[in-house]
Amino acid sequence: MRPLVPVSAVTALVLGIAFFVVFVAAWMVGARGVSRWGIAAQCALLAGYFYLRFAVLYVGAPGLEERSSGYGFSTRDPSDLIASFGGNPLPFYAYNVVSSVLTVFFGEPRGGVWLTVRDAMVRQEYVTSRSVLALACTLGSLVILRYVWRRRHEWLARRFDRGDQIVFVFFGVTAANAVISYPYTKDVILSPAGTFFAAALTVALRDLLQHALSAPLPRAVWSGVVVTALSAAWAVGLAGAHLGLRHAAVQTRSEWAYVDAWFERERIVVSEPAAVAMKRRLQEEAVLLHPMRPPLRGDWIEWMEDN
Repeated sequence: MRPLVPVSAVTALVLGIAFFVVFVAAWMVGARGVSRWGIAAQCALLAGYFYLRFAVLYVGAPGLEERSSGYGFSTRDPSDLIASFGGNPLPFYAYNVVSSVLTVFFGEPRGGVWLTVRDAMVRQEYVTSRSVLALACTLGSLVILRYVWRRRHEWLARRFDRGDQIVFVFFGVTAANAVISYPYTKDVILSPAGTFFAAALTVALRDLLQHALSAPLPRAVWSGVVVTALSAAWAVGLAGAHLGLRHAAVQTRSEWAYVDAWFERERIVVSEPAAVAMKRRLQEEAVLLHPMRPPLRGDWIEWMEDN
């Protein structure tokens, strides 16, 4: 794979640093899809990015006043964050880094907010779509950690097979995602780590099933129970993701349907012919070309939407 893809990503967005970590971590464990000179070029360009951002353009890192962020059981506005951490933001940054790691491994918190814990403590709701997703992430993490423990001697001896390389890259990407999330927490920042979580879980599940075939009956039964629970929990999470996409589509369509009223409230005037044509085309695509889908009915739909 050519190094231009991660280099372009790094120069365009801070999130591209995660892709740089993918290539470096893979190179460290023997997956040499990129040459040594390609890795060196990426390191040089990454250093140039930081020099340009901090020493030339003086952009710096995002501050507490720039955006809202989750903390504890709620999302805090910039004014609240400044009032709580303005004198010393390090505890808040540490919370964001740790929360990002926990989000990948345990599915909580989401965006820095402990939704499942809040549901249980405040609303006395324990079985929700969010708690099922947290269970799926937790079970998956346990399977991955089992794989690492079983392969620990090979890892210490630096004997990595293809599965080991994938799992090692997953840990590296998760660490990088967590570090770059220190100013604020956002699930989309963790998308590279989430992708490699799925890849690492695939490797770990394959190893679990292969050993279950030759394991004693009690251990094989437990392996089957774990795989069944994990599959069921992720099926619920997948259904919830599709429902979330449907809800987002409806919301976006409604916003474009009344975009002119929003422009009027915000006192935004679109007068240039090119801008007017673009607005009309986007509005037609959202409202006319993609009509409203019929609503889904059922108790399980209401359960997932309410939770």
